[in-house]
Amino acid sequence: TRMSSKDAIGYASDEDGVKYEDQGDVNPMSVMTNFYAKQAQWKEAEAKQKKLFDGVKKRFQDNEATWKPFVKKSFVVKFSLMGVTPLIWRRLRVPGSVTLRSLADKVLIPSMGYVRNYHGYVFEELPSPPKKSQYEFGLVYGPTKSQAIDMMQAGMYGYDIFDDTQVCLAQFLRKPGDKIRWTYDLGDNWAHKIVVESVEDEPPKDQPEFAVLAGERAGPPEDCRGNWNFADDLKIYCSNKKTKEFHKISDSFNNSMNYRDKKGGFRPEFFDLKEAQVRVFNALNSKTSAMDDSNFHHHFFDGITPAHVPQPDLQTRKPNTCRICGVKCKLRCGKCQFAFYCSREHQTQDWKQHKLICGKEVTTEEEEDRSIMLNTRVVSEID
Repeated sequence: TRMSSKDAIGYASDEDGVKYEDQGDVNPMSVMTNFYAKQAQWKEAEAKQKKLFDGVKKRFQDNEATWKPFVKKSFVVKFSLMGVTPLIWRRLRVPGSVTLRSLADKVLIPSMGYVRNYHGYVFEELPSPPKKSQYEFGLVYGPTKSQAIDMMQAGMYGYDIFDDTQVCLAQFLRKPGDKIRWTYDLGDNWAHKIVVESVEDEPPKDQPEFAVLAGERAGPPEDCRGNWNFADDLKIYCSNKKTKEFHKISDSFNNSMNYRDKKGGFRPEFFDLKEAQVRVFNALNSKTSAMDDSNFHHHFFDGITPAHVPQPDLQTRKPNTCRICGVKCKLRCGKCQFAFYCSREHQTQDWKQHKLICGKEVTTEEEEDRSIMLNTRVVSEID
């Protein structure tokens, strides 16, 4: 039994014994019958998930002789945003051994200019297996333990997610023309395509395994409603006609997480190759993102914190980690000695929110956490 679209998004239906015009008119027997029916439905879904997972493990085991030789090879791929013209793209060099987790977190996200540890994502094989409806369960690859708020949308698309740390690029792509889809931010659904352009035994002499080789146009602003809405908004933005709609779109683009602190804001035609290379280099030389959604705590609209955004407080960070990027660090706020940062730039970026709690009276639990850290205190280099 497949869930109807109403069931999938939590609407009451006549099958539940609930009349739309009177939410209090409930048939208890019908509700109980439907409850047990749904229990059976979820058991069926769990059984199908296990079958899918066992199937993909067996497929990779059976085909090991096919993909294993490509693990040591070097791939040049074209990574592009779908459905938007002119094309927004990057040419990347990556090894076949890279896990899909590292590929997303350390190469795709920084090369396109997205914010690490902010949104969820999934990889999907192409061509996709046909589905009878969008609510039919299908297997994708992604961060199974991600706490990104948009990952709640995964179930609405019928996704069963296979851990992307357990698979590498060579298991999916092996020859020119092979492709895979990458969807970033399951709320907005930014659809991208990764296509193999060439496969080499090794990178050119004196060239790194990972590299941003070329690209065109700026990556899209975060939280701007996905490919097709972005394409429509981009036409208005580029027209530069000072209409009410233009100002609304301009405000959305230039106050997005990835452009609000960028000099010049969002410039659609601008692509800085060296800047993209530096972002990828820094990502590769850092720890893999914790997938704890920590950057979501710094997402604010017009200076007002929406009700659904967790308020920043002393318990939203793990000890000794930067409040902005989550990287382990030793520098701390010179005033409260509690907030940690990896750099002065990140302290400056966080100050607008941190000053609301810096030096405030803390609870007993917070005081215990503070004393633990102060016992291993490193003298602050941040004034």
